[in-house]
Amino acid sequence: MSYSDVVATIALMVSVVAVPASGVISYRYAIKGEKRKEWNALCEPLIESIEELHHYWSQEREIHVNHISMDRIEKIRRRMNNSERKKFDSLWSNLEQSIQNIKLSPAPLMWSADGSHKEPWISPYPPAEIVSAKLLKILQLR
Repeated sequence: MSYSDVVATIALMVSVVAVPASGVISYRYAIKGEKRKEWNALCEPLIESIEELHHYWSQEREIHVNHISMDRIEKIRRRMNNSERKKFDSLWSNLEQSIQNIKLSPAPLMWSADGSHKEPWISPYPPAEIVSAKLLKILQLR
């Protein structure tokens, strides 16, 4: 067996193994990329809504809650594993409860005695800020 026969045999073995392996690897990365794009497309509007709420709470302003589609929430939940889903469900129910509490008793505007400027204001809803921050961590873009 000559040198060229050995090289040709090695090249044949490498190609027989490498071509299917590269196909499998590229397929896996393509599927992973599609799942990532799908996750980001579903989560982006929800993240924007929660960031807006978080911003209002941290800036001590009156909130304006945008309607969040429950269909979108269900689609996001389906793409989570069980532990993520349990944590998300708990935080989401806490966020909804905080929003309802805020709607029922909004924070009063605190003006100075002469009405010239706004007084420092202590947020009555710190749990809402904490919950929204935790939800943003779970829903981060991938």
